[in-house]
Amino acid sequence: MVYASEITKVAEEDQQECQLLVDEFCGAWMNGQYESMYHALSKSGMGKMDKDKFIGTYKGSKLIDCSLKEALTKGDNVLVKANLKFQTEVPPRIISGLHTFNMERDEGDWKIKYIMPPIKAPARLNLPGGSHPGE
Repeated sequence: MVYASEITKVAEEDQQECQLLVDEFCGAWMNGQYESMYHALSKSGMGKMDKDKFIGTYKGSKLIDCSLKEALTKGDNVLVKANLKFQTEVPPRIISGLHTFNMERDEGDWKIKYIMPPIKAPARLNLPGGSHPGE
């Protein structure tokens, strides 16, 4: 559980850096550049899923829209909230909802720590916090 006292607004410089990383990640997803997406992950993020599995997870979907909502700090991490809208191939379906990118410093740079879980039939995305688009 995250308590309100643990969350603060991110310094403007960090917010801009995190915004840029989320934009780059989303741009790579829109263009099918899955390896570039993988390299946006922190070492701990990469440790949770190898590159082939990561690419296989995202290859069956295409990002349509990504818009940043806010960035907050929690301890040494930054939580960047963004609305994502993407389409899955099998079954063909459009999914949209609020997603939280959990970010951390990795060798001085902000990187994505949390990886979106695999998209499973029937195109139900397990978002952090147990929320599901359309519910």
